[in-house]
Amino acid sequence: QAENPMADLMPYVTALDVATIDADTLRATFTSRPDLLNAKRDEYLCGMALRIARDLFAALPVLQVDVIAAQAEQSFLTVSFTRSAMNKVRFAFIDPVDFVEKCGGTRPKEDCPCSAI
Repeated sequence: QAENPMADLMPYVTALDVATIDADTLRATFTSRPDLLNAKRDEYLCGMALRIARDLFAALPVLQVDVIAAQAEQSFLTVSFTRSAMNKVRFAFIDPVDFVEKCGGTRPKEDCPCSAI
């Protein structure tokens, strides 16, 4: 906690909460910034989810990180990352949106009311 490894993410989120589900699983919930949702919503949400998962895998020996992106208690994105999948990726060469979809990430449809935020 004194090191605060997630501090560099704070300009991109309103809040970040990490909880232990069990010995091998963490759940990170971040509150997205409304001003960053407007232009490239999917890229922002997926990029943040991926970055949060990578940072948590680097800091703790867990096998799975579940990431939830929310705003006003409405979920925009839910995805589960596994350490084994993350270890196989060359991050400089991936599209975060595609990778999140491959990990089973779910996002609301474009015509969902939350996409107007």
